[in-house]
Amino acid sequence: MYSEPRRILVLGASHRVQGYPMFVGSVRDPGYLEKIRSIIASESIDFIFEEGSGFRTLAHDIADEKSILYLDVDPPRLEAHKFGIQDSTGQPFPEAITDEQKVEENAKREPYWSAKIEQAQFRSGLLVCGYLHTLSMAIRLLALGFQVTYADYIPHDVLCSHPKLESNHD
Repeated sequence: MYSEPRRILVLGASHRVQGYPMFVGSVRDPGYLEKIRSIIASESIDFIFEEGSGFRTLAHDIADEKSILYLDVDPPRLEAHKFGIQDSTGQPFPEAITDEQKVEENAKREPYWSAKIEQAQFRSGLLVCGYLHTLSMAIRLLALGFQVTYADYIPHDVLCSHPKLESNHD
């Protein structure tokens, strides 16, 4: 189908910057929009995939603005159980389950995402997902024959709740 391997950049981000005000604890961060736009331009992105958990996200808005194909790779909340995924709260990291259950849920979600990406028609894609998925998704996609790179976006200065210290440099 493709003469060259399809390329995909996995962007591990804090869910808190993906879509204000949909995600729990979300924050407005213009730097995130700048990061997405920069990746689209530098990588000639023609398809954005996202762990969007059924919410309208900023990456989705940018995809629409730039006429780029977009797919939320999470299963629809009301159908997640069909794929063995029990959490249907719509939040990427629900607080009502144990750490062990989170690992089990994500072990089911990531193959679902990978299959959705593999089926899509694109040359250069961007996968936006929670930063804890970055390495495992990059490895999964590499195993499927994609040319994979990755980046992260975790703006500690925006996400931290402590007051910022001003420095006095004389």
